[in-house]
Amino acid sequence: MRRPVTVTLASLLSLLFFWAASAQAEDEILKLIPEQALGFGIFNRPVAIDAKLQQLGQQMKLPIPSLLNELQLQGPNGIREGCDKNRPVVMLLLPPKDEESHPTSIALIPVSDYAKFVEQFRSEGMESDEIKIPLWGGPSVVRSIGGYAAIAELPYREALKHLKLADQVPASLVPWRTWLAEKDAAVVVLPAGIRMFSAKVQQGIARIKPVLAQAGGQMKQAAAGLDMYVMLCQAAEKQVASGGVGAQLDAQGVLRLSKRVCLVPGGDWAGFVAEMKPPKDNVLAGLPGEPFVFAGGGAISEAMMGKLMDFSFGLVKDLRDMYGLSEEQAKTFSELAKEQPRGIRGLSLVLGAGQSGESILAPIVVIMRVKNSQTFLVDYEKYLARYSQIAEKIKSPMFQPARVEKTEIDGARALKITMGVPRMPNMPPESARMIESMYGPGGKIVAWMVPCNEHTVVAGYMSQERLLRAIAAIKQGKPGLAGDAGVAKATAMLPPRATWSAYVSPKGFFDFLNRTMAAALPAGSGVKIPEFGPTPPVALAVTTGPDEVQAHVVVPAEVIKAIGRMVESTTHRKAPPASKEAEER
Repeated sequence: MRRPVTVTLASLLSLLFFWAASAQAEDEILKLIPEQALGFGIFNRPVAIDAKLQQLGQQMKLPIPSLLNELQLQGPNGIREGCDKNRPVVMLLLPPKDEESHPTSIALIPVSDYAKFVEQFRSEGMESDEIKIPLWGGPSVVRSIGGYAAIAELPYREALKHLKLADQVPASLVPWRTWLAEKDAAVVVLPAGIRMFSAKVQQGIARIKPVLAQAGGQMKQAAAGLDMYVMLCQAAEKQVASGGVGAQLDAQGVLRLSKRVCLVPGGDWAGFVAEMKPPKDNVLAGLPGEPFVFAGGGAISEAMMGKLMDFSFGLVKDLRDMYGLSEEQAKTFSELAKEQPRGIRGLSLVLGAGQSGESILAPIVVIMRVKNSQTFLVDYEKYLARYSQIAEKIKSPMFQPARVEKTEIDGARALKITMGVPRMPNMPPESARMIESMYGPGGKIVAWMVPCNEHTVVAGYMSQERLLRAIAAIKQGKPGLAGDAGVAKATAMLPPRATWSAYVSPKGFFDFLNRTMAAALPAGSGVKIPEFGPTPPVALAVTTGPDEVQAHVVVPAEVIKAIGRMVESTTHRKAPPASKEAEER
Protein backbone atom coordinates (compact mmCIF):
# COMPACT_ATOMS: atom_id res chain seq x y z
CA MET A 1 0.00 0.00 0.00
CA ARG A 2 2.98 2.29 0.47
CA ARG A 3 4.41 1.87 -3.04
CA PRO A 4 1.85 4.10 -4.82
CA VAL A 5 2.50 6.85 -2.25
CA THR A 6 6.24 6.60 -2.85
CA VAL A 7 5.75 6.76 -6.61
CA THR A 8 3.42 9.73 -6.25
CA LEU A 9 5.87 11.63 -4.08
CA ALA A 10 8.67 10.85 -6.50
CA SER A 11 6.54 12.10 -9.38
CA LEU A 12 5.71 15.31 -7.55
CA LEU A 13 9.37 15.89 -6.73
CA SER A 14 10.26 15.30 -10.38
CA LEU A 15 7.63 17.79 -11.52
CA LEU A 16 8.83 20.36 -9.01
CA PHE A 17 12.43 19.85 -10.14
CA PHE A 18 11.38 20.20 -13.79
CA TRP A 19 9.40 23.37 -13.03
CA ALA A 20 12.34 24.86 -11.12
CA ALA A 21 14.75 23.99 -13.94
CA SER A 22 12.38 25.52 -16.52
CA ALA A 23 11.97 28.71 -14.49
CA GLN A 24 15.75 28.95 -14.13
CA ALA A 25 16.18 28.41 -17.88
CA GLU A 26 13.69 31.23 -18.53
CA ASP A 27 15.64 33.49 -16.20
CA GLU A 28 18.91 32.59 -17.91
CA ILE A 29 17.63 33.69 -21.30
CA LEU A 30 16.26 36.94 -19.84
CA LYS A 31 19.65 37.66 -18.26
CA LEU A 32 21.10 37.76 -21.78
CA ILE A 33 18.80 40.62 -22.83
CA PRO A 34 20.46 43.99 -22.12
CA GLU A 35 18.51 46.93 -20.69
CA GLN A 36 19.20 49.02 -23.81
CA ALA A 37 17.70 46.41 -26.19
CA LEU A 38 14.91 47.58 -28.50
CA GLY A 39 12.99 44.36 -27.89
CA PHE A 40 12.95 40.65 -28.58
CA GLY A 41 10.88 37.76 -29.85
CA ILE A 42 10.77 34.46 -28.00
CA PHE A 43 9.71 30.92 -28.94
CA ASN A 44 9.46 29.09 -25.64
CA ARG A 45 9.39 25.44 -26.76
CA PRO A 46 10.13 25.27 -30.52
CA VAL A 47 9.36 21.54 -30.91
CA ALA A 48 6.00 21.83 -29.13
CA ILE A 49 5.13 25.06 -30.99
CA ASP A 50 5.90 23.44 -34.34
CA ALA A 51 3.59 20.51 -33.56
CA LYS A 52 0.82 22.93 -32.55
CA LEU A 53 1.25 24.96 -35.73
CA GLN A 54 0.94 21.86 -37.89
CA GLN A 55 -2.20 20.88 -35.95
CA LEU A 56 -3.57 24.40 -36.51
CA GLY A 57 -2.80 24.16 -40.23
CA GLN A 58 -4.68 20.86 -40.49
CA GLN A 59 -7.72 22.32 -38.74
CA MET A 60 -7.74 25.41 -40.96
CA LYS A 61 -6.95 23.44 -44.13
CA LEU A 62 -4.05 25.81 -44.76
CA PRO A 63 -0.36 25.02 -45.27
CA ILE A 64 1.66 26.42 -42.35
CA PRO A 65 5.47 26.31 -42.73
CA SER A 66 7.41 24.39 -40.12
CA LEU A 67 8.76 26.69 -37.41
CA LEU A 68 11.80 24.43 -36.99
CA ASN A 69 12.54 24.77 -40.70
CA GLU A 70 12.03 28.53 -40.68
CA LEU A 71 14.44 28.91 -37.75
CA GLN A 72 16.79 26.40 -39.45
CA LEU A 73 16.72 24.24 -36.34
CA GLN A 74 16.53 21.17 -38.57
CA GLY A 75 17.12 20.15 -42.16
CA PRO A 76 20.26 19.45 -44.25
CA ASN A 77 21.41 23.10 -44.16
CA GLY A 78 20.23 23.82 -40.64
CA ILE A 79 21.23 23.01 -37.08
CA ARG A 80 21.29 19.24 -36.55
CA GLU A 81 23.60 18.72 -33.59
CA GLY A 82 23.98 20.18 -30.11
CA CYS A 83 20.75 22.22 -30.10
CA ASP A 84 18.18 21.91 -27.29
CA LYS A 85 14.88 22.50 -29.09
CA ASN A 86 12.84 22.30 -25.90
CA ARG A 87 14.29 25.51 -24.44
CA PRO A 88 13.50 29.09 -25.47
CA VAL A 89 14.87 30.52 -28.72
CA VAL A 90 15.18 34.31 -28.74
CA MET A 91 15.61 36.83 -31.53
CA LEU A 92 17.14 39.93 -29.93
CA LEU A 93 17.12 43.42 -31.46
CA LEU A 94 19.70 45.99 -30.33
CA PRO A 95 19.86 49.72 -31.19
CA PRO A 96 21.79 50.73 -34.33
CA LYS A 97 25.29 52.21 -33.95
CA ASP A 98 24.16 55.47 -35.58
CA GLU A 99 21.22 56.98 -37.49
CA GLU A 100 22.48 55.57 -40.79
CA SER A 101 22.75 51.99 -39.51
CA HIS A 102 20.15 49.26 -39.09
CA PRO A 103 19.33 47.69 -35.70
CA THR A 104 21.51 44.74 -34.76
CA SER A 105 19.78 41.35 -34.60
CA ILE A 106 21.20 38.50 -32.55
CA ALA A 107 19.78 34.97 -32.35
CA LEU A 108 20.08 33.12 -29.06
CA ILE A 109 19.91 29.37 -29.69
CA PRO A 110 19.90 27.00 -26.66
CA VAL A 111 22.66 24.40 -26.87
CA SER A 112 23.12 21.08 -25.12
CA ASP A 113 26.65 20.58 -26.50
CA TYR A 114 28.36 23.66 -27.91
CA ALA A 115 31.29 21.70 -29.34
CA LYS A 116 28.93 19.52 -31.42
CA PHE A 117 26.94 22.61 -32.37
CA VAL A 118 29.91 24.38 -34.00
CA GLU A 119 31.53 21.21 -35.37
CA GLN A 120 28.62 20.50 -37.72
CA PHE A 121 29.37 23.68 -39.66
CA ARG A 122 33.05 22.83 -40.22
CA SER A 123 33.72 26.21 -38.68
CA GLU A 124 36.58 28.57 -39.44
CA GLY A 125 38.11 29.94 -36.24
CA MET A 126 38.22 33.72 -35.85
CA GLU A 127 39.08 34.32 -32.18
CA SER A 128 39.22 32.16 -29.09
CA ASP A 129 35.49 32.29 -28.39
CA GLU A 130 34.15 33.28 -31.84
CA ILE A 131 33.39 30.95 -34.75
CA LYS A 132 32.34 31.91 -38.30
CA ILE A 133 29.46 29.74 -39.61
CA PRO A 134 27.40 29.76 -42.82
CA LEU A 135 23.87 30.14 -41.44
CA TRP A 136 20.73 32.06 -42.49
CA GLY A 137 21.96 32.88 -45.95
CA GLY A 138 25.29 34.49 -45.13
CA PRO A 139 28.41 34.38 -42.97
CA SER A 140 27.55 34.73 -39.30
CA VAL A 141 29.53 34.89 -36.10
CA VAL A 142 28.71 32.70 -33.11
CA ARG A 143 29.94 32.59 -29.55
CA SER A 144 28.96 30.58 -26.49
CA ILE A 145 27.37 32.48 -23.65
CA GLY A 146 25.22 31.31 -20.73
CA GLY A 147 24.26 27.96 -22.29
CA TYR A 148 23.30 29.61 -25.57
CA ALA A 149 24.87 30.01 -28.97
CA ALA A 150 24.64 33.73 -29.71
CA ILE A 151 24.64 34.29 -33.49
CA ALA A 152 24.92 37.57 -35.43
CA GLU A 153 25.74 38.52 -39.00
CA LEU A 154 29.41 39.14 -39.63
CA PRO A 155 29.16 42.99 -39.77
CA TYR A 156 27.71 42.96 -36.22
CA ARG A 157 30.43 40.86 -34.57
CA GLU A 158 31.37 43.82 -32.33
CA ALA A 159 27.86 43.91 -30.78
CA LEU A 160 28.03 40.16 -30.25
CA LYS A 161 31.37 40.51 -28.50
CA HIS A 162 29.86 42.91 -25.93
CA LEU A 163 26.84 40.72 -25.13
CA LYS A 164 27.04 39.57 -21.50
CA LEU A 165 25.19 37.31 -19.10
CA ALA A 166 23.88 39.56 -16.31
CA ASP A 167 23.86 38.52 -12.67
CA GLN A 168 20.11 39.04 -12.53
CA VAL A 169 17.14 39.67 -14.80
CA PRO A 170 17.06 43.35 -15.92
CA ALA A 171 14.54 45.46 -14.03
CA SER A 172 12.55 46.24 -17.19
CA LEU A 173 12.01 42.50 -17.77
CA VAL A 174 11.06 41.44 -14.24
CA PRO A 175 7.33 42.19 -14.83
CA TRP A 176 7.42 39.96 -17.92
CA ARG A 177 8.83 36.73 -16.41
CA THR A 178 5.53 34.98 -15.58
CA TRP A 179 3.68 36.34 -18.61
CA LEU A 180 6.37 35.11 -21.02
CA ALA A 181 6.50 31.63 -19.45
CA GLU A 182 2.78 31.17 -20.16
CA LYS A 183 3.09 31.88 -23.90
CA ASP A 184 4.15 29.69 -26.79
CA ALA A 185 5.57 32.72 -28.59
CA ALA A 186 5.76 36.42 -27.81
CA VAL A 187 7.28 39.73 -28.85
CA VAL A 188 8.21 42.38 -26.27
CA VAL A 189 9.13 46.00 -27.04
CA LEU A 190 11.31 47.72 -24.42
CA PRO A 191 11.66 51.47 -23.66
CA ALA A 192 14.38 52.02 -26.29
CA GLY A 193 12.18 50.29 -28.87
CA ILE A 194 9.17 52.47 -27.98
CA ARG A 195 11.26 55.63 -28.39
CA MET A 196 12.71 54.45 -31.70
CA PHE A 197 9.29 53.38 -33.07
CA SER A 198 7.78 56.72 -32.03
CA ALA A 199 10.60 58.64 -33.72
CA LYS A 200 10.25 56.63 -36.96
CA VAL A 201 6.46 57.17 -37.08
CA GLN A 202 6.84 60.90 -36.51
CA GLN A 203 9.55 61.15 -39.17
CA GLY A 204 7.33 59.31 -41.65
CA ILE A 205 4.36 61.57 -40.90
CA ALA A 206 6.54 64.67 -41.25
CA ARG A 207 7.51 63.50 -44.75
CA ILE A 208 4.02 62.56 -45.95
CA LYS A 209 2.01 65.49 -44.50
CA PRO A 210 3.19 68.15 -46.99
CA VAL A 211 2.47 65.81 -49.90
CA LEU A 212 -1.11 65.18 -48.72
CA ALA A 213 -1.70 68.84 -47.88
CA GLN A 214 -0.74 69.91 -51.40
CA ALA A 215 -3.26 67.46 -52.87
CA GLY A 216 -6.09 69.48 -51.30
CA GLY A 217 -9.65 68.31 -50.55
CA GLN A 218 -9.93 65.11 -48.54
CA MET A 219 -6.17 64.58 -48.65
CA LYS A 220 -5.68 67.87 -46.83
CA GLN A 221 -8.07 66.70 -44.11
CA ALA A 222 -6.22 63.37 -43.92
CA ALA A 223 -2.94 65.24 -43.48
CA ALA A 224 -4.41 67.15 -40.52
CA GLY A 225 -5.68 63.87 -39.06
CA LEU A 226 -2.14 62.47 -38.92
CA ASP A 227 -1.40 64.86 -36.07
CA MET A 228 -3.42 62.54 -33.83
CA TYR A 229 -0.84 59.77 -34.36
CA VAL A 230 1.98 62.18 -33.58
CA MET A 231 0.27 63.08 -30.31
CA LEU A 232 -0.27 59.43 -29.40
CA CYS A 233 3.36 58.54 -30.14
CA GLN A 234 4.64 61.42 -28.04
CA ALA A 235 2.34 60.44 -25.18
CA ALA A 236 3.37 56.76 -25.41
CA GLU A 237 7.03 57.69 -24.96
CA LYS A 238 6.15 59.23 -21.59
CA GLN A 239 3.41 56.85 -20.45
CA VAL A 240 4.42 53.34 -21.63
CA ALA A 241 7.29 51.42 -20.01
CA SER A 242 7.08 48.36 -22.29
CA GLY A 243 4.60 46.36 -24.33
CA GLY A 244 4.19 42.86 -25.69
CA VAL A 245 2.06 40.54 -27.80
CA GLY A 246 1.85 36.80 -27.14
CA ALA A 247 0.10 33.69 -28.44
CA GLN A 248 -0.74 30.25 -27.08
CA LEU A 249 -2.55 27.26 -28.60
CA ASP A 250 -3.81 24.95 -25.87
CA ALA A 251 -4.42 21.21 -25.94
CA GLN A 252 -8.12 21.70 -26.74
CA GLY A 253 -7.28 23.64 -29.90
CA VAL A 254 -8.24 27.04 -28.42
CA LEU A 255 -6.09 29.91 -29.69
CA ARG A 256 -5.32 32.58 -27.09
CA LEU A 257 -3.79 35.92 -28.06
CA SER A 258 -2.87 38.62 -25.59
CA LYS A 259 -1.48 42.12 -25.66
CA ARG A 260 0.07 43.57 -22.53
CA VAL A 261 1.23 47.10 -21.76
CA CYS A 262 3.26 48.00 -18.68
CA LEU A 263 2.69 51.66 -17.82
CA VAL A 264 4.94 54.22 -16.19
CA PRO A 265 3.92 54.38 -12.49
CA GLY A 266 2.26 57.66 -11.58
CA GLY A 267 1.60 58.58 -15.23
CA ASP A 268 -1.72 59.78 -16.65
CA TRP A 269 -2.35 56.50 -18.45
CA ALA A 270 -1.59 54.49 -15.31
CA GLY A 271 -4.04 56.71 -13.43
CA PHE A 272 -6.73 56.10 -16.04
CA VAL A 273 -6.21 52.32 -15.89
CA ALA A 274 -6.41 52.39 -12.09
CA GLU A 275 -9.98 53.68 -12.44
CA MET A 276 -11.05 50.59 -14.43
CA LYS A 277 -12.94 48.12 -12.22
CA PRO A 278 -14.80 44.88 -13.06
CA PRO A 279 -18.59 45.30 -13.50
CA LYS A 280 -20.84 43.83 -10.83
CA ASP A 281 -23.30 42.30 -13.32
CA ASN A 282 -23.09 40.45 -16.63
CA VAL A 283 -22.59 43.15 -19.27
CA LEU A 284 -24.71 41.26 -21.83
CA ALA A 285 -27.77 40.92 -19.59
CA GLY A 286 -30.82 42.46 -21.24
CA LEU A 287 -29.33 42.82 -24.72
CA PRO A 288 -31.54 41.16 -27.37
CA GLY A 289 -30.70 37.46 -27.61
CA GLU A 290 -30.56 37.17 -31.39
CA PRO A 291 -27.85 36.68 -34.07
CA PHE A 292 -25.31 39.45 -33.63
CA VAL A 293 -22.10 40.88 -35.07
CA PHE A 294 -20.60 42.48 -31.97
CA ALA A 295 -21.62 42.75 -28.33
CA GLY A 296 -19.83 43.88 -25.21
CA GLY A 297 -19.53 46.34 -22.39
CA GLY A 298 -18.02 47.14 -19.03
CA ALA A 299 -18.05 49.40 -15.99
CA ILE A 300 -17.25 53.13 -16.10
CA SER A 301 -16.37 55.21 -13.08
CA GLU A 302 -17.24 58.91 -13.00
CA ALA A 303 -13.56 59.81 -12.94
CA MET A 304 -12.90 57.52 -15.89
CA MET A 305 -15.78 59.05 -17.87
CA GLY A 306 -14.51 62.53 -17.13
CA LYS A 307 -11.03 61.66 -18.43
CA LEU A 308 -12.49 60.11 -21.58
CA MET A 309 -14.55 63.23 -22.28
CA ASP A 310 -11.61 65.52 -21.62
CA PHE A 311 -9.50 63.47 -24.02
CA SER A 312 -12.08 63.27 -26.83
CA PHE A 313 -13.03 66.96 -26.70
CA GLY A 314 -9.38 67.86 -26.30
CA LEU A 315 -8.71 66.10 -29.62
CA VAL A 316 -11.26 68.34 -31.30
CA LYS A 317 -9.32 71.35 -30.06
CA ASP A 318 -5.90 69.96 -30.96
CA LEU A 319 -7.00 68.66 -34.39
CA ARG A 320 -9.25 71.56 -35.36
CA ASP A 321 -7.81 71.66 -38.90
CA MET A 322 -9.07 68.13 -39.54
CA TYR A 323 -12.58 69.14 -38.47
CA GLY A 324 -12.50 72.44 -40.35
CA LEU A 325 -12.90 74.57 -37.21
CA SER A 326 -11.46 77.92 -36.29
CA GLU A 327 -9.43 78.24 -33.10
CA GLU A 328 -12.36 79.91 -31.32
CA GLN A 329 -14.85 77.26 -32.49
CA ALA A 330 -12.56 74.45 -31.38
CA LYS A 331 -12.16 76.06 -27.96
CA THR A 332 -15.93 76.36 -27.58
CA PHE A 333 -16.40 72.70 -28.43
CA SER A 334 -13.66 71.55 -26.07
CA GLU A 335 -15.46 73.28 -23.20
CA LEU A 336 -18.50 71.02 -23.81
CA ALA A 337 -16.66 68.29 -21.92
CA LYS A 338 -17.53 70.13 -18.69
CA GLU A 339 -21.26 69.88 -19.50
CA GLN A 340 -21.30 66.17 -20.35
CA PRO A 341 -23.95 64.32 -18.26
CA ARG A 342 -22.47 62.59 -15.22
CA GLY A 343 -23.56 59.50 -13.40
CA ILE A 344 -22.85 56.73 -15.95
CA ARG A 345 -21.76 53.56 -14.12
CA GLY A 346 -21.56 51.14 -17.04
CA LEU A 347 -22.25 50.65 -20.71
CA SER A 348 -23.27 47.70 -22.91
CA LEU A 349 -24.18 47.50 -26.58
CA VAL A 350 -24.97 45.04 -29.32
CA LEU A 351 -24.89 45.31 -33.10
CA GLY A 352 -27.30 42.68 -34.40
CA ALA A 353 -26.74 40.80 -37.64
CA GLY A 354 -29.89 42.46 -39.02
CA GLN A 355 -32.20 41.40 -41.81
CA SER A 356 -32.34 41.96 -45.54
CA GLY A 357 -33.76 45.39 -46.42
CA GLU A 358 -32.96 46.81 -42.97
CA SER A 359 -30.48 49.68 -42.63
CA ILE A 360 -27.07 48.39 -41.60
CA LEU A 361 -26.89 50.10 -38.20
CA ALA A 362 -30.56 49.63 -37.26
CA PRO A 363 -29.91 46.58 -35.02
CA ILE A 364 -28.00 48.60 -32.39
CA VAL A 365 -29.17 48.57 -28.77
CA VAL A 366 -27.30 50.34 -25.96
CA ILE A 367 -27.84 49.83 -22.23
CA MET A 368 -26.50 52.49 -19.85
CA ARG A 369 -26.26 51.84 -16.14
CA VAL A 370 -26.56 55.19 -14.37
CA LYS A 371 -26.79 56.67 -10.92
CA ASN A 372 -30.34 57.89 -11.57
CA SER A 373 -32.10 57.37 -14.90
CA GLN A 374 -34.49 60.35 -14.66
CA THR A 375 -31.72 62.77 -13.69
CA PHE A 376 -29.50 61.43 -16.44
CA LEU A 377 -32.14 62.03 -19.13
CA VAL A 378 -32.78 65.60 -17.95
CA ASP A 379 -29.02 66.33 -17.99
CA TYR A 380 -28.61 64.67 -21.38
CA GLU A 381 -31.38 66.78 -22.90
CA LYS A 382 -29.70 69.94 -21.58
CA TYR A 383 -26.35 68.80 -22.98
CA LEU A 384 -27.83 68.13 -26.44
CA ALA A 385 -29.46 71.54 -26.45
CA ARG A 386 -26.13 73.21 -25.70
CA TYR A 387 -24.34 71.03 -28.28
CA SER A 388 -26.93 71.85 -30.97
CA GLN A 389 -26.68 75.56 -30.21
CA ILE A 390 -22.93 75.44 -30.91
CA ALA A 391 -23.29 73.14 -33.96
CA GLU A 392 -25.85 75.44 -35.62
CA LYS A 393 -23.49 78.41 -35.38
CA ILE A 394 -20.48 76.50 -36.68
CA LYS A 395 -22.29 74.93 -39.66
CA SER A 396 -19.71 72.13 -40.04
CA PRO A 397 -20.65 68.80 -41.69
CA MET A 398 -18.82 67.08 -38.84
CA PHE A 399 -21.11 68.50 -36.16
CA GLN A 400 -24.82 68.14 -36.89
CA PRO A 401 -27.40 69.73 -34.55
CA ALA A 402 -29.81 67.34 -32.84
CA ARG A 403 -33.59 67.70 -32.60
CA VAL A 404 -34.92 66.38 -29.30
CA GLU A 405 -38.58 65.46 -28.79
CA LYS A 406 -40.26 64.26 -25.61
CA THR A 407 -42.25 61.08 -26.14
CA GLU A 408 -43.57 58.05 -24.26
CA ILE A 409 -42.37 54.45 -24.72
CA ASP A 410 -43.62 51.46 -22.74
CA GLY A 411 -45.32 53.78 -20.28
CA ALA A 412 -42.18 55.81 -19.55
CA ARG A 413 -41.28 59.37 -20.52
CA ALA A 414 -38.53 59.11 -23.13
CA LEU A 415 -36.50 61.14 -25.60
CA LYS A 416 -36.51 60.86 -29.39
CA ILE A 417 -33.32 62.26 -30.94
CA THR A 418 -32.92 63.01 -34.65
CA MET A 419 -29.77 64.36 -36.28
CA GLY A 420 -27.92 64.33 -39.58
CA VAL A 421 -25.03 61.92 -40.01
CA PRO A 422 -21.70 63.66 -39.25
CA ARG A 423 -19.49 63.80 -42.34
CA MET A 424 -15.91 64.74 -42.96
CA PRO A 425 -15.52 67.97 -44.95
CA ASN A 426 -15.15 67.53 -48.73
CA MET A 427 -16.70 64.05 -48.83
CA PRO A 428 -17.58 63.00 -52.41
CA PRO A 429 -21.29 63.12 -53.40
CA GLU A 430 -21.38 59.35 -54.10
CA SER A 431 -20.87 58.69 -50.36
CA ALA A 432 -24.53 59.66 -49.80
CA ARG A 433 -25.71 56.26 -51.07
CA MET A 434 -23.56 54.40 -48.58
CA ILE A 435 -24.70 56.66 -45.73
CA GLU A 436 -28.36 55.98 -46.55
CA SER A 437 -27.74 52.23 -46.62
CA MET A 438 -26.17 52.48 -43.16
CA TYR A 439 -28.68 54.79 -41.47
CA GLY A 440 -31.79 54.71 -43.65
CA PRO A 441 -33.56 57.10 -46.05
CA GLY A 442 -32.40 60.70 -45.82
CA GLY A 443 -29.20 59.77 -44.00
CA LYS A 444 -30.65 60.71 -40.63
CA ILE A 445 -29.84 59.13 -37.26
CA VAL A 446 -32.95 58.42 -35.20
CA ALA A 447 -32.56 57.19 -31.63
CA TRP A 448 -34.75 56.73 -28.57
CA MET A 449 -33.60 56.86 -24.94
CA VAL A 450 -35.89 55.25 -22.38
CA PRO A 451 -35.51 55.01 -18.57
CA CYS A 452 -36.15 51.32 -17.89
CA ASN A 453 -35.80 51.46 -14.11
CA GLU A 454 -34.10 53.68 -11.54
CA HIS A 455 -30.57 52.81 -12.67
CA THR A 456 -30.97 51.77 -16.32
CA VAL A 457 -31.43 53.71 -19.55
CA VAL A 458 -31.92 51.85 -22.83
CA ALA A 459 -31.23 53.38 -26.25
CA GLY A 460 -32.28 52.00 -29.64
CA TYR A 461 -31.51 53.14 -33.16
CA MET A 462 -33.73 53.42 -36.23
CA SER A 463 -36.36 50.99 -34.90
CA GLN A 464 -38.19 50.51 -31.61
CA GLU A 465 -38.61 46.75 -32.03
CA ARG A 466 -35.33 45.67 -30.42
CA LEU A 467 -35.51 48.53 -27.94
CA LEU A 468 -38.82 47.22 -26.58
CA ARG A 469 -37.45 43.66 -26.35
CA ALA A 470 -34.49 44.88 -24.31
CA ILE A 471 -36.76 46.85 -21.97
CA ALA A 472 -38.97 43.79 -21.44
CA ALA A 473 -35.95 41.55 -20.76
CA ILE A 474 -34.57 43.95 -18.15
CA LYS A 475 -37.90 44.42 -16.39
CA GLN A 476 -38.56 40.68 -16.32
CA GLY A 477 -35.01 39.81 -15.24
CA LYS A 478 -34.32 37.73 -18.35
CA PRO A 479 -30.67 37.11 -19.31
CA GLY A 480 -31.03 38.17 -22.94
CA LEU A 481 -27.82 37.63 -24.88
CA ALA A 482 -26.05 36.60 -21.65
CA GLY A 483 -28.08 33.37 -21.76
CA ASP A 484 -26.81 32.34 -25.20
CA ALA A 485 -25.02 28.95 -24.98
CA GLY A 486 -22.24 29.92 -27.39
CA VAL A 487 -21.59 33.19 -25.56
CA ALA A 488 -21.51 31.36 -22.20
CA LYS A 489 -18.96 28.87 -23.59
CA ALA A 490 -16.70 31.68 -24.83
CA THR A 491 -17.08 33.58 -21.53
CA ALA A 492 -15.82 30.56 -19.59
CA MET A 493 -12.53 30.76 -21.54
CA LEU A 494 -11.85 34.39 -20.59
CA PRO A 495 -9.78 35.41 -17.56
CA PRO A 496 -11.85 36.30 -14.48
CA ARG A 497 -12.54 39.86 -13.33
CA ALA A 498 -12.38 41.47 -16.74
CA THR A 499 -13.11 45.20 -16.67
CA TRP A 500 -14.46 45.14 -20.24
CA SER A 501 -15.46 42.17 -22.36
CA ALA A 502 -16.67 41.84 -25.93
CA TYR A 503 -17.79 39.14 -28.37
CA VAL A 504 -17.61 38.92 -32.14
CA SER A 505 -19.75 36.32 -33.91
CA PRO A 506 -17.86 35.05 -37.00
CA LYS A 507 -21.11 34.07 -38.70
CA GLY A 508 -22.73 37.39 -37.81
CA PHE A 509 -19.65 39.27 -38.99
CA PHE A 510 -19.57 37.58 -42.42
CA ASP A 511 -23.35 37.99 -42.84
CA PHE A 512 -22.96 41.68 -41.94
CA LEU A 513 -20.07 42.02 -44.39
CA ASN A 514 -22.15 40.53 -47.19
CA ARG A 515 -25.01 42.96 -46.44
CA THR A 516 -22.60 45.91 -46.38
CA MET A 517 -20.99 44.91 -49.70
CA ALA A 518 -24.40 44.45 -51.30
CA ALA A 519 -25.26 48.01 -50.28
CA ALA A 520 -21.94 49.52 -51.37
CA LEU A 521 -21.30 47.65 -54.64
CA PRO A 522 -23.24 48.12 -57.90
CA ALA A 523 -26.39 45.99 -58.20
CA GLY A 524 -25.74 42.59 -59.76
CA SER A 525 -22.01 42.60 -58.97
CA GLY A 526 -22.34 39.06 -57.62
CA VAL A 527 -19.55 39.57 -55.09
CA LYS A 528 -20.29 37.53 -51.98
CA ILE A 529 -18.29 35.93 -49.19
CA PRO A 530 -19.07 32.22 -48.58
CA GLU A 531 -21.37 31.38 -45.68
CA PHE A 532 -19.72 30.85 -42.28
CA GLY A 533 -21.25 28.17 -40.09
CA PRO A 534 -22.57 28.75 -36.54
CA THR A 535 -19.88 28.69 -33.81
CA PRO A 536 -19.30 30.20 -30.38
CA PRO A 537 -18.10 33.80 -30.72
CA VAL A 538 -14.54 35.03 -30.57
CA ALA A 539 -14.23 36.55 -27.09
CA LEU A 540 -12.22 39.56 -25.96
CA ALA A 541 -11.51 40.85 -22.47
CA VAL A 542 -9.55 43.66 -20.86
CA THR A 543 -7.95 43.07 -17.47
CA THR A 544 -5.94 45.50 -15.38
CA GLY A 545 -3.37 45.35 -12.63
CA PRO A 546 -1.05 47.80 -10.88
CA ASP A 547 0.36 49.94 -13.72
CA GLU A 548 -0.61 47.51 -16.45
CA VAL A 549 -3.43 46.63 -18.84
CA GLN A 550 -3.95 43.47 -20.86
CA ALA A 551 -6.21 42.64 -23.78
CA HIS A 552 -7.06 38.95 -24.25
CA VAL A 553 -8.53 37.37 -27.38
CA VAL A 554 -9.86 33.80 -27.29
CA VAL A 555 -10.60 31.99 -30.55
CA PRO A 556 -12.59 28.80 -29.78
CA ALA A 557 -11.55 25.55 -31.50
CA GLU A 558 -14.94 25.48 -33.26
CA VAL A 559 -14.11 28.77 -35.01
CA ILE A 560 -10.77 27.44 -36.22
CA LYS A 561 -12.41 24.29 -37.57
CA ALA A 562 -15.14 26.36 -39.25
CA ILE A 563 -12.46 28.42 -40.98
CA GLY A 564 -11.03 25.14 -42.26
CA ARG A 565 -14.42 24.07 -43.62
CA MET A 566 -14.85 27.48 -45.26
CA VAL A 567 -11.40 27.28 -46.88
CA GLU A 568 -12.05 23.72 -48.01
CA SER A 569 -15.42 24.57 -49.56
CA THR A 570 -13.90 27.57 -51.37
CA THR A 571 -10.90 25.59 -52.62
CA HIS A 572 -12.93 22.65 -53.88
CA ARG A 573 -15.79 24.67 -55.31
CA LYS A 574 -16.60 23.26 -58.72
CA ALA A 575 -16.13 25.52 -61.71
CA PRO A 576 -19.26 26.15 -63.84
CA PRO A 577 -19.60 23.73 -66.77
CA ALA A 578 -17.97 24.98 -69.97
CA SER A 579 -20.17 25.98 -72.91
CA LYS A 580 -20.25 23.84 -76.06
CA GLU A 581 -18.34 26.57 -77.94
CA ALA A 582 -15.60 26.54 -75.31
CA GLU A 583 -15.37 22.73 -75.43
CA GLU A 584 -15.05 22.82 -79.23
CA ARG A 585 -12.27 25.40 -79.00
